[in-house]
Amino acid sequence: MIVYLIKSTISLLILYLAYHFLLSKEKAYQFNRYFLLGSLIFSLCVPFIPSPLKPYTKVVKVTPTFTHFAVEEILPSEQMETNSTPVILETKSKVAPLQIPPLETILMAISFLVSLVLIIRLLIHLRKLYSKIKMCEIIDKGSFKIVLSSGKDLPFTFLRFIFLDKSQFQKGVVHHQLLHHEAVHAHQWHSLDILFIEVLKVIFWFNPILQRYKKAIQSNHEFIADEEVIIKYQDKKSYQYLLLSYAQQHQQNHLVSYSKYSLTKNRITMMNKTKNWQKTAIKVLLTLPIAIGIVSLLAMRPQESSQVQKNNLNTSGLQDDEYLKEYEMLYKDYKRIMNEARLEKRGVRYDETEVERMRQLWALMSKKSREKASKLSMVPAPPILNKKRPSNYQMKEWQKNTDYKIYLDRKEIPNRELKSYNQEDIAFWSYHRNYTSENNGKFNYETEVYLQTNNDFYWTYFMNRTGYDHISAYEKAIEIYFEHQKHPKKYEGQLGGTLNDLQKVFDQIPEWKKEMYKVKTPTEAIKGESKNKGISFSYIPYFKPQKNDGC
Repeated sequence: MIVYLIKSTISLLILYLAYHFLLSKEKAYQFNRYFLLGSLIFSLCVPFIPSPLKPYTKVVKVTPTFTHFAVEEILPSEQMETNSTPVILETKSKVAPLQIPPLETILMAISFLVSLVLIIRLLIHLRKLYSKIKMCEIIDKGSFKIVLSSGKDLPFTFLRFIFLDKSQFQKGVVHHQLLHHEAVHAHQWHSLDILFIEVLKVIFWFNPILQRYKKAIQSNHEFIADEEVIIKYQDKKSYQYLLLSYAQQHQQNHLVSYSKYSLTKNRITMMNKTKNWQKTAIKVLLTLPIAIGIVSLLAMRPQESSQVQKNNLNTSGLQDDEYLKEYEMLYKDYKRIMNEARLEKRGVRYDETEVERMRQLWALMSKKSREKASKLSMVPAPPILNKKRPSNYQMKEWQKNTDYKIYLDRKEIPNRELKSYNQEDIAFWSYHRNYTSENNGKFNYETEVYLQTNNDFYWTYFMNRTGYDHISAYEKAIEIYFEHQKHPKKYEGQLGGTLNDLQKVFDQIPEWKKEMYKVKTPTEAIKGESKNKGISFSYIPYFKPQKNDGC
């Protein structure tokens, strides 16, 4: 959205400067009218227009291939021994997150509130005009209607209604040149131009260039009407004196066309100018390369190579060797950290290792280099776990049988406490048996049941740094988001149902993955999925998957 606003604003500014320096002093008023309106529409559309030019630089796509290995190839021999001390990659301790909306959400809310105020203001002005039309006497002249009113801001025109002072009209002192001037505004629907720019100002209220466009459009309207009056009555001097008599009038409603629009001196100057068709034609033609230049500058997209180079980000074999060399160095550091943790009988935090960098290097390496590289179970990252809910039978068994030791969200609870939970409240479960040996050589064991609620499951695997693949986590997080939208009462108060939660999952994705997979932001992903009502996620992908991609 920000990129769109920047590009459209640049286009608006360039075209306005082109109008100001090339066309504003030329007597091509009708062309100027459509140039200004066309500039507004063109600038709103230009970010979506495909460029007619091809950029010089070519961007080559990457297709990283990820191999799946057998357990014997992944685990070092010492980890396969039954007596070895398990080493667990610990995640950061859970801290209840502050539900602070992201900056983008705050800015969008502010923008919406300001637009809402401006919409109300616009409707108030329209209502005032409508009330005036209903309350006053109306004289139908066929192509336009005269509204007999009173006020300091008369005369003026809105759509096909010309507002005149009632007492002056009844006395017959309304000048015929002035009436014709207002009739031109009505015939050519100049009020629609003003309404259009006002609507744009409501939406893009923060863009100051739009006010410049409005002034230019209103001035040009006056030039058009002035020219029509002079052509019909052929009395330029008396008309200019008439304008001077109304020069001190101030407009009260910014939606209407005023015949005395605070530019009397400029209007008289334009009336006295002579037309130079050759000069005007040259300036008009100069606007064409400006428009083409804007499209080339703002609508250009990187050209993608027609032949995608597989398993290779860079054509340089030397750089591929550097990737492998760095990977092996990080692999040795990883093994050293893990061995030290075994000896000290402690866990290893995820951020102690360079696993994420190893995954990036794996994606960058060629297939040949991957065959040479040391194998690690966490590279590439495994996909996120699916939810695993218990059956009703399991829930009842765990409640009744005290042989089971119950852990809920990593805290031990009494078995009877499970009565307050149903199977939908549990997102994942697993068993663990602790064996103890007796003097007779027999073994006893205690069964531990580890349960996770929906909130804890979401926090552990989606919002915390884990060893799982960020892309698959993001994909599942969007599915969960839409589940919450479909069943708001069922998931009320649980993590995963807000755009803020989804943003936190998105923020966990490393930048190199976002760039490689063309990952969409939560706002873009949700907007795309909403078009399909969340029915099928395959229509609007969250990221652009590559062929043979196992990440």
